[in-house]
Amino acid sequence: MTILGLNAYHGDSAACLFVDGKLVAAAEEERFRRIKHWAGLPTEAIDYCLREGRLTSRDVDHIAINRKPGVNNWRRLAFVLTHRVHPKLMWQKIKNIRSAASIKEILEEKYGHEIKAQVHHVEHHLAHLASAFLVSGFDEAACLSIDGFGDFASTAFGFGSGSEVRIDNRVYFPHSLGIFYSALTQFIGFPQYGDEYKVMGLAPYGEPVFFEQMREIVRIRPDGTFRLNLKYFQHHTANVSYTWKDCAPEVGPLFRKELVDLLGPPRKPGEPLEQKHKDIARSVQTIYEKAFFELLHLLHKQHPSDNLALAGGCAMNSTRPLGQLLQSFFVDHLITVKGLRPASVRSYRDTIPLLLVFAAADKGCKITRLTTRDLSFDRVVVFLRHLEEDRGNHPRTRNQRLAAVHILFDYIATRDPEMLGICQRVATIPMKRAAPAETRFLERDEIEELLRAVGQPTLLG
Repeated sequence: MTILGLNAYHGDSAACLFVDGKLVAAAEEERFRRIKHWAGLPTEAIDYCLREGRLTSRDVDHIAINRKPGVNNWRRLAFVLTHRVHPKLMWQKIKNIRSAASIKEILEEKYGHEIKAQVHHVEHHLAHLASAFLVSGFDEAACLSIDGFGDFASTAFGFGSGSEVRIDNRVYFPHSLGIFYSALTQFIGFPQYGDEYKVMGLAPYGEPVFFEQMREIVRIRPDGTFRLNLKYFQHHTANVSYTWKDCAPEVGPLFRKELVDLLGPPRKPGEPLEQKHKDIARSVQTIYEKAFFELLHLLHKQHPSDNLALAGGCAMNSTRPLGQLLQSFFVDHLITVKGLRPASVRSYRDTIPLLLVFAAADKGCKITRLTTRDLSFDRVVVFLRHLEEDRGNHPRTRNQRLAAVHILFDYIATRDPEMLGICQRVATIPMKRAAPAETRFLERDEIEELLRAVGQPTLLG
């Protein structure tokens, strides 16, 4: 059985080919078009996958596309009836949906013959969750997809078990952390599709001095979900241009002038980056991560699994300050670890500062500039060697320090998925065998002398 999988009419369009359950080929269209983030129908990637599988379009049994036209239509209708949506925006959305719906006809036109494959339209976020869970190796896992938008939803919660993934809840259009981040990326002067990584990179150089303003923009609800304050955005009603066909994706301005009133004038592309822009980036990142982790806490309440599958365009957006993570580790996590004695907690509190001082010195930066990425496997290994060679720690002391490092990295793995590989490597660092302390026994004559000393007929005898 051959399955052709498609991401079409969206940024980073791509194709993959499965033959009898095995991945044969996968590629993004941009590799062939040489246009970054190319959007449209990935015909070049399709042809490549078929060549790698030594197949033709006639040999494909199933085609899966990560869009499901018609899903959430009642919500779409209710939104249109309750908001003054610009007609051109509505028409853009309809054209994009039609393109995904008519994928078979478009492929037949391209290849010049009838496509006999059965087409499966998979809901956008279900495709995201499946892409993470089904290849994770987990028997079961809580699942979270967080994105800009797809099939009228920006976020989806679910649970995976065996070969099944189900969605329990969603956050619907127009509320989206992805739209929030993209709008503020434009505000800081990075207008191109995919420029969000620049804001992530800029954030560690600023301070969250605009955090209160961000709380006005993104409102985290008591139940752990979020809502955008829509007075700062225009993606849902104005004629914002979206171009997703046969080109690099183009998205028009997403924010209103009210955002300028709140934060001051936006930076124009090419203007110098000032400290204010770094502070805005840090504030954006801080509120995003706060909202993101509230979603994770909500998901954990619904599905208290030890495993987590994350997917979506925003899932790996993280430069979480190490200080926040360590505070959570000491305040929230250690008290929940079973069998951990107070002495062990004190030992961990002594070990972590030693690790941070060493990492900062090794990197040549202030401790306040450290991120989780700076706690690399190699750096931990050198730190343990430093304890023995430079500080003169006994192997038993070194092992106590390593135990603290192990439990810290176990925690980091649950809070920062991008660190999972490093955390797994750190977990393999073994304890050192220490020579047992010498046990000295008394000789016979020493014992007799001791007994004679305590056997005298005195009151203390």
